[in-house]
Amino acid sequence: MFGEANCIVNDANILQLKLFQKPKIPDEVFDHQVPVQIQDLQNLMEEDWDLTLKRIVPFINGVNHVDKIAQLSETNIGFVRDCVRQLLSFGLITMIDIFLYSNEYELTAKIADFLSNSALKEECLEFVWSDKNTTKTNFPTCISYFRPILSGQTDKSNREIWKF
Repeated sequence: MFGEANCIVNDANILQLKLFQKPKIPDEVFDHQVPVQIQDLQNLMEEDWDLTLKRIVPFINGVNHVDKIAQLSETNIGFVRDCVRQLLSFGLITMIDIFLYSNEYELTAKIADFLSNSALKEECLEFVWSDKNTTKTNFPTCISYFRPILSGQTDKSNREIWKF
């Protein structure tokens, strides 16, 4: 949130002012955390953005952890952490822990809210559909990626739950 004002000083000078809310300083960023875009950073990026930010943004995809982003962008890990904290402070990304295949993940009852909310379904499709040059997948195919999370459920039970 910010405000803007243009003040005409005289015929040759205009004073342009922008007032920004002081951002909240986020907690420490760890190398194992995964930044996830809340806003489309590619569309927000402007010419005058920090060079390091421009370098790391293509690798912020919800899969790469901070250390991997540093490796892929060939950027100092400290600079990557600082840039990620900056993006966090403006609410452009959020952080999640790296997905570990050794962990057990389980759906909660809130999945019913997700399945009944068409806006959330569309948002999910947009997020999963990363290659804009291919045909967008349909929701049943998209949600089928989550079916293995239902531990102890048979395939038939999964189909009943997901209403395929």
